[in-house]
Amino acid sequence: MLLQFPPHFVSNLAVAKYAAELCPEGFTFLAISSVGREADAWTGIATPEELAGFQAVVASFRTYAPYWDGVRSRPRRLLSVVERAIVKDTGAFLSHWGNQTFLR
Repeated sequence: MLLQFPPHFVSNLAVAKYAAELCPEGFTFLAISSVGREADAWTGIATPEELAGFQAVVASFRTYAPYWDGVRSRPRRLLSVVERAIVKDTGAFLSHWGNQTFLR
């Protein structure tokens, strides 16, 4: 039987593996949530049904966290997480805020 795993699952396993092996040598490995995409970025890639589903998910995010700003400012935040990372953070799965808050 062939098991298929989503790419982020495999990358999280790789982070855990290398974090455990190389942390003693001072290396830091992090799994950071992806930036995501604006709805416009899916035009021509996603089917109309997939795009409608994506828009429904975004609407539910905004219901849960009305202050959520989408993905516009995330690249800058992701870089700040990397810049602040220290060896004790190795192996962590972090949001673009550098913690476990993914919608904010």
